[in-house]
Amino acid sequence: FFLLAVGAYLFSLTITKYIAIFRLVTICAGCGGVFVLVRYLYTTFTYRVVPRTEGDIHVLPSEDIDLRVERRVGSRPSYSECVMSLGCLVDIREMLPDTAELLRREYKSPKFYYYTMALRPAAGSRLVLVFEERGEVSCIVIEPDEKMKHFLMSRLSPTGRSL
Repeated sequence: FFLLAVGAYLFSLTITKYIAIFRLVTICAGCGGVFVLVRYLYTTFTYRVVPRTEGDIHVLPSEDIDLRVERRVGSRPSYSECVMSLGCLVDIREMLPDTAELLRREYKSPKFYYYTMALRPAAGSRLVLVFEERGEVSCIVIEPDEKMKHFLMSRLSPTGRSL
């Protein structure tokens, strides 16, 4: 994006006939470059499993455990972006190119939330967690490590589906 912005600006200096168009391309490309930098380079997400009550998370029922997604941009303090009870977890799927469309057909108009860091993630690195609460379906896309993935799979409700 930045190379496109610089190239369009330099090109606008040599050709004055279309200077407004080249300057517009310069501004749009520069803004796109800043967005990509902030979103994918300076933003980090932390996934935490937090008990609501005192106790070991491996013993507590799923209803007493929350999945918390915290977001941090640059040097700013992190803040909770999402908090969901694992008791509402009904499905876990690996995020593939057609997964979103399949979930839209299977569940009636779910809302998707992407808490991922990679611009082009490796195959099998992203999971879609499907939560159903008060009749609303939310699909949360995360990039957990193997330990977190195993824990979430063990907390899937008996009626839920996975991968």
